[in-house]
Amino acid sequence: MSTELLSATDPILPVVRNLTAPPDDTPAIESAPLSLTVSIAPTHNPLNFSDHNAFDHMFVNEMETKAAIEQLLDEGSHFVDMLYTFRSASRAIPMINDQNAPNKAQLNRATFDVLRPEIVKLKAFMEFQDLTIRTFCGNIQHLVSPEARKKVVPEGLYDALIKVVDLLQKLDNLKDMKACLNNDFSRYKRAFGSIRSDLSDGDALSDEIHDLQLFLGNPAHPKQLLFYNLRDNLKRIPDHEEIICEMIEQCVGFLEEENYLVPDEKYRLIRAVPHLMLLADGEADIPKSFNIFKNKLVNVSRLQKLFKRYPYIPEIGDMSIKMTFILARAPHYDASTMDSYWGGGSNDSAVAPHYLLSKQWKSFREDHLSWTSDFANAMNALKANFSFESFDKSSHNADTFGEVANIALAGIKLVRDMTCAVTEQSCWKFAHPMTDEDLSKIGIDVATSCMKPGFEYERAVRYNYSAPELSVLVDTISMIKSMSSLLLKNEAALAPMIRLYVHNELQNLVQNDLVPALHRADKKKRPVMTSLMQIRTLALDILQGKRHDDYRVYKKSNPKADVPARVVGPAPTQLHLMRTMLRSLYDDKSEARASRGFFSKRDLDAEEAKVLESFYRTSLAFPYLLSFSDTLSKVSDIGDLWYREFYLEVSKQMNSKLPQFPIAMSLPWILTEHVINNVTADTPLIEDLAYTMDVYNDAAHRALYSFNNQYLYDEIQAEVNLAFDQLVFSISDETYTYHKDMAATFHLPDSFKNTVEAAMKANVLTKSVRRHFIPTSQRHLQLLGRSIDLNHLVSQHISNKLYLDIELCVKRYEASDLSFICEFQSTLSVIRTTHGYLCDSGLTLDDFDAIVDVVNESVGATSVRGRIAIHTLRTLVTDLFPNYSYNIYTQRYVRSPIIFRPNDRKKPKSATGNLGYGHMCSKAYEAINKNKKGFVGQPHFIAVVEALGKQCLPLLIEECLNNLEERLVDVDSYLRAMKEGLPPSKLPKYMFRTGGCYGFFEAKLKPFLGYEDLKSEVFQNFRECGNTLFFLKDISDLIDLDDSFSFVGASPFVGVDAPKDAFSTAGRGSSNSVYSAEEDMSSTPLNYVLNEFINAGGDSYASQSLSDAHDLYTKDVKGVRSVFKTSLLHVSKTLQAIGLNESWATRPTASGTIEVENPTEFYRLFSALNFLFCMNEQQQGEDEEFNLSDEEEFGHGFALTGVLLIHNLNQRASFEMLDFSYHVLNVQKHELCSIEKPGTMIANVDDEMQMQTDRFVVMANRQRDVHFNLFSMLVANDPTTINVSLTTFHPPSTDKDLKSIPTGALKITSSMRRIEQKVHSLSLDETEPDVPAAPPTRPPPPARTKPPAPPKPLSAPAATPAAAPAPASRPPPPPRPAPAPESVEAKVEPPAVPIKKPPPPPKPAASAAAPAPAPTPAARPPPPPKKPVPPPVPTPAPSPAPAPASAPPPVPASRPPPPPKPIPAEKNEEESAQKPPPINKMNSAAPPPVTASTTESAKPPLPSKRPPPPPKPSASASTVPDTTKDVSKPARAKPPPPPPRKKITNMSGKSALPAGLGKAPPPPPPPKS
Repeated sequence: MSTELLSATDPILPVVRNLTAPPDDTPAIESAPLSLTVSIAPTHNPLNFSDHNAFDHMFVNEMETKAAIEQLLDEGSHFVDMLYTFRSASRAIPMINDQNAPNKAQLNRATFDVLRPEIVKLKAFMEFQDLTIRTFCGNIQHLVSPEARKKVVPEGLYDALIKVVDLLQKLDNLKDMKACLNNDFSRYKRAFGSIRSDLSDGDALSDEIHDLQLFLGNPAHPKQLLFYNLRDNLKRIPDHEEIICEMIEQCVGFLEEENYLVPDEKYRLIRAVPHLMLLADGEADIPKSFNIFKNKLVNVSRLQKLFKRYPYIPEIGDMSIKMTFILARAPHYDASTMDSYWGGGSNDSAVAPHYLLSKQWKSFREDHLSWTSDFANAMNALKANFSFESFDKSSHNADTFGEVANIALAGIKLVRDMTCAVTEQSCWKFAHPMTDEDLSKIGIDVATSCMKPGFEYERAVRYNYSAPELSVLVDTISMIKSMSSLLLKNEAALAPMIRLYVHNELQNLVQNDLVPALHRADKKKRPVMTSLMQIRTLALDILQGKRHDDYRVYKKSNPKADVPARVVGPAPTQLHLMRTMLRSLYDDKSEARASRGFFSKRDLDAEEAKVLESFYRTSLAFPYLLSFSDTLSKVSDIGDLWYREFYLEVSKQMNSKLPQFPIAMSLPWILTEHVINNVTADTPLIEDLAYTMDVYNDAAHRALYSFNNQYLYDEIQAEVNLAFDQLVFSISDETYTYHKDMAATFHLPDSFKNTVEAAMKANVLTKSVRRHFIPTSQRHLQLLGRSIDLNHLVSQHISNKLYLDIELCVKRYEASDLSFICEFQSTLSVIRTTHGYLCDSGLTLDDFDAIVDVVNESVGATSVRGRIAIHTLRTLVTDLFPNYSYNIYTQRYVRSPIIFRPNDRKKPKSATGNLGYGHMCSKAYEAINKNKKGFVGQPHFIAVVEALGKQCLPLLIEECLNNLEERLVDVDSYLRAMKEGLPPSKLPKYMFRTGGCYGFFEAKLKPFLGYEDLKSEVFQNFRECGNTLFFLKDISDLIDLDDSFSFVGASPFVGVDAPKDAFSTAGRGSSNSVYSAEEDMSSTPLNYVLNEFINAGGDSYASQSLSDAHDLYTKDVKGVRSVFKTSLLHVSKTLQAIGLNESWATRPTASGTIEVENPTEFYRLFSALNFLFCMNEQQQGEDEEFNLSDEEEFGHGFALTGVLLIHNLNQRASFEMLDFSYHVLNVQKHELCSIEKPGTMIANVDDEMQMQTDRFVVMANRQRDVHFNLFSMLVANDPTTINVSLTTFHPPSTDKDLKSIPTGALKITSSMRRIEQKVHSLSLDETEPDVPAAPPTRPPPPARTKPPAPPKPLSAPAATPAAAPAPASRPPPPPRPAPAPESVEAKVEPPAVPIKKPPPPPKPAASAAAPAPAPTPAARPPPPPKKPVPPPVPTPAPSPAPAPASAPPPVPASRPPPPPKPIPAEKNEEESAQKPPPINKMNSAAPPPVTASTTESAKPPLPSKRPPPPPKPSASASTVPDTTKDVSKPARAKPPPPPPRKKITNMSGKSALPAGLGKAPPPPPPPKS
């Protein structure tokens, strides 16, 4: 390969400098790339000392010898590389098993042709070792001659011979290690035997094979054949021991003085010492033979010290040798007595600290920091004082440049020492693999693992490094690579300084330091004058006009001569000759140092010799400094960490099919994986990732340029491809995990984090800082000659990770109820923060909102539908509204214990690893989110608003309103069906006490409890409507609050100021705007900026955006209509459209008074429903888990629906005055405040009834408070409410002195209807019945049974005309209880004491009237006998009034059937059941009532056929009531599934929910007769 030299001023240098500089501002964490190398000086002597004849010197023979040896060494290094990387070729050739195969000759010939090139290499190797041995012995023969002994032997010659010895021992060990050599030769020999007759040179080849047979398998010396041949040839040379001992001393001296700069030179000197001792040692059986261990030619103590310090030494790659193992082959070595002196004993524990890197790492780290600061200061000073573009060539700068060169040299030595430490630790690990006991301690099954191939290598590498050792090794590698990279990047600046410094040193030596010696030798005509002049002539560069013989006029007083400043260094041959000649001058054996007599002075005195010796030692580094890049490449090469040819050869002997070890056994990958997974705070290694991967670069560079082997490079490349994929995955995963933990800890509450860490006494929720951005920001990572954008690859992986994380988050939400929305939103917030951290670290990721849109499947310009919104809506409609109970005080939804609309969901997937909240904080967030499970409230609605955003909220609100509209249609259907079945009743008087009043209403309304759809449909629909409104109100409050904050921020730009009463009290959720807009919006700051922008010719799109923003915040600033107000308005319009307002509106009576007994307004029906809602239906002995009140089951949503309808119908005053439960509460309040007088109170009840009454009072009180709060909320938020001032006439306290009627004003609220007439007077006079006497003993109540179903119509008598068919538009109402008969004279009797349970259904009787037996006080009498009831005569029902033409309401097609009604009995039975019998003490005061005839009792018309019930699920044991048991309470063990509902549609009219969601169709119409 030709090498072209560049000068310091070559124009290519700036280009190269720019190429090596990083193209961006990314941190430099990798060494200089080896794919593009520019060497300013040659890496070796290109002429191989052939130019020495151009110089006048006395070492011509030595130079010729050294040139021949150097050429031999170059050829020998080729054989070393060939043997180390040799792979068996015969293993790939199939064996010939059939000896009778017809193509056997062709196969043998093909085998011969394939193996012939390999045998040629072996033959060349055999011939080379013979030539090397002869050359070495010839040089030794020359050196032992008397003439050569009188001369000083140059150190370079000895160094060359030491290299030969080391080369031979390497070749010898490699030949013995490679068993594949013998395998290929055997296969070649067999193939040759079968085709020998066909070859023309068969005899020559046969002789060649015979020689190779003796070379590869010599029976006399099967091992170490080369070294035994060398020793045998050397023993024929007399007195060779002296030369060998001098070589040993030179090796030891070089090691002690560190006269080496490359790690391989150090180990060559160490390896050569035991082999030289083996060569010098004589035969033990020959008397007085040379004993190297007792001879004084060598310093034995120095050798013993060296052997103890280095008992193991690297050979090549993964091969290492033991020093005492070589020494033990010496004849005079006795292992039993000498091992302890030469380091062969069991002293590994004492030697281990010298090999283990952890013991030297601290000093390396300190030296590295010190050198880095010194080098940076020196370069900064040079940049401040010198210009590298126009270099100042001045000898005055030589000293400064010399200091810089010395700093650079110190850096090279430090890199060399660290590389040696890494190599020596690897050698120690190979020599000391893990034992079976140590493997068992870490959980490795040795019995199983030892059977797999490569286990020995795994034992020496994979399991032999602990985590701290790996951390130290990674850090040391990073120091090696960072220093070498720093020096290489500054080579262009350092090269001219080094050359000027070297040139200046040479000229100072020859023009100043040698002048005194030249003057004295010239004056006294000494022979040394010739050597001095040769040295001077060799390097003299004199200034123009200066004398060449200036030494003749030398005087001590003369100043030093000026030397030229040139940026040029000496040639390799020139520098080597100069050093050799200087060494021969100051050597103690030289003539210049010889004494000339007692009165004569030596040619070189001690001071001058010291100067020459100092220059000799200093000039040792000149060749390395001049070839700067090559030196750095050698001292920083750690490619041996990858090579494993020795262990691979050993493993292939066990398994011939093993191509290469797995990546898990590769030390570079082990280091890389450790860097990624290491999370120790005190040793951050993530910055060292690129430096660790540089091991592959070193190994690949050696495979191509040293081994010249393609398949080795392919193996390295294949491993790099696999390792790099693993690297990108691992670093992406670790980077994502780190930033996820950082984001999770950021969102954790500080109080929670501090409490947990204080309890754990550790920073378990604090993430240590790691600089992941350093490796992930690398865009030009050099790996095997390729420039890799690591940032792009990591960004792709992390982007996919983000998609996967958000996908899992959405799936978990879709598999959960609405209470999971908080966890979903907090998880999404953590992921969003993680995305921000990752973007800040330099990664290029998609926009987070875009990622969410893709996962949410809402990618589109007009798309407002997404998985999150659809599932939120689905959860609201199918789970929250029908299955939760709302509480207005806590403002929370709680799941009802009884589910009428069950829905099955899959169990959500758990987030593992770094998904979700990450690994570190998952338990903490699990504890936090646990407090938000089990209910749905304010935090969940905030999460809904944040998760959906303002794009999807309109869809959610509109669909909720659509669902509410459909529920109201269902409510209207059931209300119309129940309207006619409501029994007439007056409010009982206060004298009956609370228990009596409660019992009266209970008896009146008890038949409604038997209606199986009362709770599952009526109450359930009420709850769904109320829950929907509560949800809309909470969402409205949040939206209003957010809009208020936004408006406050925008108000300064749109010119809106807060009024003085901005902070006046306002109801929560009232959404009354506290801001007022200026009349002139054109003067706002935003409008001014907009006009200026448009006038300046701004972008039209930007102008439109500014205009839209201005309109958004300036329109409607006087008042913002809230979502809840809009919802109430929508409800009002819906009620008007479906005709509910018309059918339940208050109609004036003929007398102008309020109908009290049988009103047709809605408040009376809701009063009955509310009374049933407050009743406790628990039976005696019933389980406590079913002891649930309707409030616990349905919540306050039931009350809101009723209150909303009452408010919309403007019936609040009537409701509060005539409500059943309110009346009971008023009686109870009056009872507590009044003083009981004897004989004024009646209707004492038993204990059981009193307990029911007390429970009812408690529940009714709570419901009244709820009603009051709900009425207040509706009044504050109903946009249709207007204020009307009415005059109220207050009655006087007494009628005395009544002259005028006092007047007063009362401000009340009314709906949109105008008050058409004024109320002048309100007469509520009633005919009060006589006060009965004390009631008798209460008879025992009958067993509770289900209210009977309406009886089937009986056939009418023949005389009775045919009944008119019942109208098909409305189902019949439930039957009313027959009114109690009363006499003509007597007034209406007070209501009877209500019984606890309804009577059994009456049976048909023959007679129409029968007196009921009087109850006995002592015991409860049996139920009275029933008489048959004649079949009722159906009467035509009145046709419904036509709807007004102005607003025709859409009447539903059908309505649900009315609740079952008991068959009315005779009047006397009815009266006896409702009216208590007269008390004996009060007979005179209360005459007995007169029984009316049966014809006077009005009976409701019955249809000819019973209408079919509304569609319900299949009946089961829990839903079909049993008439033999008490089933007044609906079965709760298994509620009926919800009926199918209609799909909910979005704004576009298309279905926004999957099939199966929606409402049930209206109930079917009753059959037409």
